[in-house]
Amino acid sequence: MSHPLPSFSNGWLFVLLVVFTAPLAAQQLPFFAQYREYQTYLNPGSISSDFLRGEYNFSAGLSARRQWMKHPRSPFTQFARVEYITDRRLVLGGHFINDQTGPTGFTGGYVRIAGIITDDEFRRGFMIGLSGGLVQYRLDGSELEFVQGNDPVDRSQFTRMLPDVGFGVFGYTSFGGYSNPDKLYGGVSVPQVFGRDLTLTAGDAELPYGRVNHFYGTLGYYKFLNDDSYIEPSLWFRYLPNAPVSANFNVRYAPMSTFYLGVGGGLRGQYQFEAGLVLGGYSDQSFRIGYAVGGSLRQYGGDLGMSHELNLSYSLYSG
Repeated sequence: MSHPLPSFSNGWLFVLLVVFTAPLAAQQLPFFAQYREYQTYLNPGSISSDFLRGEYNFSAGLSARRQWMKHPRSPFTQFARVEYITDRRLVLGGHFINDQTGPTGFTGGYVRIAGIITDDEFRRGFMIGLSGGLVQYRLDGSELEFVQGNDPVDRSQFTRMLPDVGFGVFGYTSFGGYSNPDKLYGGVSVPQVFGRDLTLTAGDAELPYGRVNHFYGTLGYYKFLNDDSYIEPSLWFRYLPNAPVSANFNVRYAPMSTFYLGVGGGLRGQYQFEAGLVLGGYSDQSFRIGYAVGGSLRQYGGDLGMSHELNLSYSLYSG
């Protein structure tokens, strides 16, 4: 079997460099602009922003992100999550994620459990959590061009199903009185513990697929201005072996309980704007719609276009 070599004309050279070339240590897990909405995916030991902000013990959400709109087959990610905090100070939940970037993609389903070590979970806590699930990795060989045009790989659908585990620790604490105290939170995690070189298969054909561990860190602060408004600066750090640290910063401002605005950027030239509506405010239940749009100040061989992200979430305080 010959080694696959995509041509410049089909636009997939950059995809394979990002996904398959291990020495580059490029990011292989999806990027999110509204990363606080994906807190429980980024860190299995964390607790949702719905609890930190509004003390909701049940939260569920749906998200979709389309990156680089000017590229004909840009990264497209869909995500679903659910979380419930029991009266035994356990956090139970799970998530589903599907990501497609050109000829490559993966689909995974996970369950999650975390414990809160605390004397008052509404004021402070230290958490340790694990996630576990199954992930299907795939590559569509028909999207590639090869040195030898008759190579059977270019008609193959490569797939492999493997287990995966995530681990994280997280902490939060309150400042001020019991009425809308400010909250500081942060944690570190490895959402993909099984970093490995795996091989995708299609019949007798094989294709090596390099995976590397991702190390994440999050830090944020809720500064409540009154019962209905707050400012939340936050950071998301990402590190891969043999690659520089990447970080994104965001500030979200909610002038009232029914909507919010945000702006942010990253060390690699990213910028983003976000806005959201909250139906129900800070009542016993609420429904939130969030939207983010962003781009890059750097041009990687051409203008790839803007990125768009939509989040829908439902929160409930069940007593």
